[in-house]
Amino acid sequence: MKKLIFTTLLSLPIFLGGVSFAYTISDTGGDAYWGGSVSGASSTAYGDVIGSPYFNVDQMNVENSGKDWTVTLVGPYFGYHNNSTVDGGLPYRFGPGDLYINSNGWIASQGPAGHYETDTFAKDGTEGWNFIVTRNAQGQWGLYSLDYSKIQYTNAGSGYIYRIDQAWQGGAGNYIGAASRNYDPQNNKLTFAFNTGDMDWTNAGFHWTMQCGNDVLEGAAPVPEPSTMLLLGTGLVGLLGIRKKRKEHSAKR
Repeated sequence: MKKLIFTTLLSLPIFLGGVSFAYTISDTGGDAYWGGSVSGASSTAYGDVIGSPYFNVDQMNVENSGKDWTVTLVGPYFGYHNNSTVDGGLPYRFGPGDLYINSNGWIASQGPAGHYETDTFAKDGTEGWNFIVTRNAQGQWGLYSLDYSKIQYTNAGSGYIYRIDQAWQGGAGNYIGAASRNYDPQNNKLTFAFNTGDMDWTNAGFHWTMQCGNDVLEGAAPVPEPSTMLLLGTGLVGLLGIRKKRKEHSAKR
């Protein structure tokens, strides 16, 4: 028990001056975000993944420590993306996109059938997307303010069925902080890491997809309130104090 409490205290951001947490946005089963506007067919004619399972992405893992964020996408797609022979080379051809962020949370249109089947990436900014992790025109990775005029939306060649009107890549505005993107095809992962610079976020929504939009991931990663972490930290300190007093009392016997 002593080791457990010690480890927890070290991980509590109240002692480090920030809020730390880990959260998983699932994209499987009833939790899957589908997204709407399928080109060439009705959105409801398809489930979470359009086309072959080689395009499937299962989840988005969000980790935060103060102003440092890590968002890791996990799924078979990232293992097949570097293979030009799988599924006629389509996963290889339709490359992965950038990470879009709403620092105020997540707004999406659910639709009558669930799974957010009518939701697209609003081009007028009404959903509040305001940041992006991408490369600018000079090839520098970073966290940037979002310039809607520079966004490239999902697309595919003639004859392919795909989801349209989902932000895919591009949109770098003003530079905010350092960022990177890392592939791990052996473990089917794609990781974005970034720093929010002078900003502290109290909530965050995320959007990602590949060029064809065959699988779109969206969701919110709510940041724990500092007051909640303070209460937890105070409680654990109290437990340590009680344990110390009991130990001293036992020693006096």
